[in-house]
Amino acid sequence: MNDLQSLVGELRHSLSGQLCPQNLTSPRRPIPSATASPSASSFESSSLDSDSSNKTVLIGEGVKVNRTLLQRCNHSQPTKLVCDLLAVVFSRDELATHSLTGQRASSKEVVKPPLNTKKVNAIFAYTLSKFPTVPLKELKGAARNKLNNQSKLYRKPLTG
Repeated sequence: MNDLQSLVGELRHSLSGQLCPQNLTSPRRPIPSATASPSASSFESSSLDSDSSNKTVLIGEGVKVNRTLLQRCNHSQPTKLVCDLLAVVFSRDELATHSLTGQRASSKEVVKPPLNTKKVNAIFAYTLSKFPTVPLKELKGAARNKLNNQSKLYRKPLTG
């Protein structure tokens, strides 16, 4: 939890226009986006991966996502952004067969393995950088709903 808080602090620091070491080496180019909020391009431009193709964006903790897929994520609400980022970072099978923490919800349920904590924290940190007033608890609830829905779809037999 402290890692997530420190990452969010670093992201807020870089978004406030102050220079931090990672911004000194990153190219600063605005990225136009029809779905992103006005502040979204400033974060993406300061977090671009330094590889020559510039097709990936660093969202936090070393987690990179495709720039186009990130731009297609719904940036209008924090819960929608979390759900879209989960779908970008993880496969449907991973979402359906894993839980957020790996802890048992009840004594009757089988314990699912946790999603990659580093990736989940990066998703939360990126979302909190866009919506700093949203409580982390709300984001975790949205992530749990996404996992539950994917699990239901995974178990449901296809009928045709």
